[in-house]
Amino acid sequence: MNIIIKIINIIRKIFKSLGKKEKKIIHLIKYLTWLNRNDTRNLDFTEENILKDKNFFLENKLWPEKIAAFIIFSYNENRLKFIARICKNVEKININTDITIIVNAEGFEKKEIIEKTIKEHSTLTVNFFCPQNLLDPRLLTYAHFEMVKEKIKDKSYSHFLYLEDDILINEENIKYWITARESLKPFGLIPVFLRSEINNENKEKYLVDSLVKNRFFFQPKIFNKNKKFAFTNLLNFFTPTYFYDRELMLEHLSGPSSSIDYGHGTFDQKSINPNMQELGVMERASTLLAFKNVPRGFLHRNVVPVNVVDKSLREYCLIEHLSNKFTNEPGYHGNIKVKEIFY
Repeated sequence: MNIIIKIINIIRKIFKSLGKKEKKIIHLIKYLTWLNRNDTRNLDFTEENILKDKNFFLENKLWPEKIAAFIIFSYNENRLKFIARICKNVEKININTDITIIVNAEGFEKKEIIEKTIKEHSTLTVNFFCPQNLLDPRLLTYAHFEMVKEKIKDKSYSHFLYLEDDILINEENIKYWITARESLKPFGLIPVFLRSEINNENKEKYLVDSLVKNRFFFQPKIFNKNKKFAFTNLLNFFTPTYFYDRELMLEHLSGPSSSIDYGHGTFDQKSINPNMQELGVMERASTLLAFKNVPRGFLHRNVVPVNVVDKSLREYCLIEHLSNKFTNEPGYHGNIKVKEIFY
């Protein structure tokens, strides 16, 4: 197997020099490397725990003790209703949550309006942070790390949540993440959420950020012990939100992935990653550890849950994209049904 991988790696370099099909060759190398692992079929994961009452997690001291939540909001009056719903849901998840809304200059001037709207739906105290002298409005998303670095000094914060102003997260999402995180930790993999929308015409759910369907057989994955369930990579790794525990956030902040240039040659020639190079500053704000210390044979560290029998994505990893705009407008995003992401 190692000889085959070396040969294909030589072929990859040839394709790279020609500027053709390099990604497909890299994916094939990763897949063959993954096949060489002998630990991909012994995941200790009990999906039934996700269906249990929140009290189960509290009694077993699994639930987040305190959450530092960050919501990016470039002021838009039409999105105030989204912010209110998001805060209401976050309060249901854990009333011991500190919410910081990262706003632009206009948002800071109108923070009383924002706060009033939120208080109509939630009792949580909300803080505001307006980064100064941004060179570009798109840097607003990345600026929230200034606050993350302050919050993490307080050891009472067990988890960190990042959301855009139209992303709704719920209790079931958190149950999934906590359960999956414990099982995946020994493998160095991280469970993630995927944005979904409802198509107004056929009323079906579509994935926002997956631009291509995935052939399940060829995706690197970790199976549970009965081989009926797996966590797998997707070709499109991106998701514009994150939920990290303290351990993951410290790993991110203390390493090269915290650099705004991570993955680009300007940061470190050894860390060049085509996937990162294709992302703008806004998208890199939620990428974090996706390409840092990637386990052998995997495309990245982000994985999603799948029922192996029918190749169906488990919907507890889905987060609602409230603006619901991509699947209802022509474009590259929002064209793949949730039930058809794998073939």
